[in-house]
Amino acid sequence: MIQALLKNKWIFSLLFFAETALSADLLDKVLRETIVYQPVIEASSGKIFTIRINLYQPAGNGPFPLVILNHGIDPDGNPNERTRFHVAAREFVKRGYVVMAPQRFGFGGSEGPFDTVPCQPESYASRSLQELNATLSHARQLPYVDNEKIIIAGHSVGGLITMKAGEQEMQGVKGLINMAGGYNWPDCDWKTPLMATMQQAGHSSLPSLWVYTENDSLFSIELGQAMFESYRENWLNTNGAHVVMPRFVALKPFANEGHAFFQWQDGVQFWWPPVAMFLTELGLPTAIVTDITAPSRNEASGFASIHDVESVPFSERNKESGREAYKQFLAAESPRAFALSEDGDSWGWFDKQNNVLEDALEICNNNTLKACRIYANDGDVVW
Repeated sequence: MIQALLKNKWIFSLLFFAETALSADLLDKVLRETIVYQPVIEASSGKIFTIRINLYQPAGNGPFPLVILNHGIDPDGNPNERTRFHVAAREFVKRGYVVMAPQRFGFGGSEGPFDTVPCQPESYASRSLQELNATLSHARQLPYVDNEKIIIAGHSVGGLITMKAGEQEMQGVKGLINMAGGYNWPDCDWKTPLMATMQQAGHSSLPSLWVYTENDSLFSIELGQAMFESYRENWLNTNGAHVVMPRFVALKPFANEGHAFFQWQDGVQFWWPPVAMFLTELGLPTAIVTDITAPSRNEASGFASIHDVESVPFSERNKESGREAYKQFLAAESPRAFALSEDGDSWGWFDKQNNVLEDALEICNNNTLKACRIYANDGDVVW
């Protein structure tokens, strides 16, 4: 069962820059992960804000093709919410791609207003191009990036932003990948403006891949297909027949919630085959050049008994809710893993999937700027 839903929420420029890594961040040395700090001019206010970008790169001098990954929205407005796209980054890096995952204004340590627009997908997607374009500008200055081999992709709201970006002229961008893209908002007719925004996005010259699952509770396969058809009609009117046409892929149900297929390691077997086919059609690499594996389990540390709820080092302010989450973890079936941040403020757990260690870490890290590590795995405390 996917425990990303424990809190009933969805993990939906200037030319100068600085690159640094904060010690508080969990950075993957194998993927050569760093944090980029990029100044961006926010158009409505004219103010300069600095956004954070997780950057992953293969070993070597390149030049390497680039994938930019756009994240979704946390409807609860958590200012610490960040999406590293660590699972997807590994799949691309081991095939020789640089990956950049920008955190938009107000998300995951980025400065600026956390300024979502209720029921206005076109407005939000258009404004979010500021951060995407700043990321592109930064990437074009990196000597190890091939500026003529760029893919833009996104999940959930990030998929919508990706498709909106296709209306721009973007030198070197070869294609767009929309993973379960949309803009679901409560208490309004959100489907009508979403359909219109996706249809308008068809005014693009770029090939695109659309991937949705049968059991997505936010954007059903029928809605995804309808958005794609309206987009495709506009795209054909703009471009005519093309060697690489827009393509829609309907995936079978993923776990108990299809919307999460792009976030977790067990989803790779679902989305990578159509992505590989798309990249091949665009003349981009898909072969593994570096073998990078998921984390392995640690041995029992003796820190505490697996059933000793009171010994789990949650922070004082989150102790009660943390202990309730840990009790849910204890009731879960193996394989299972529980991750905890260094300050005890954030946690995440996962069960019944093959890659529970990494997925638990991903949930935990999405809700904190502090490093998370595994506290318990199956029947052992490994803290």
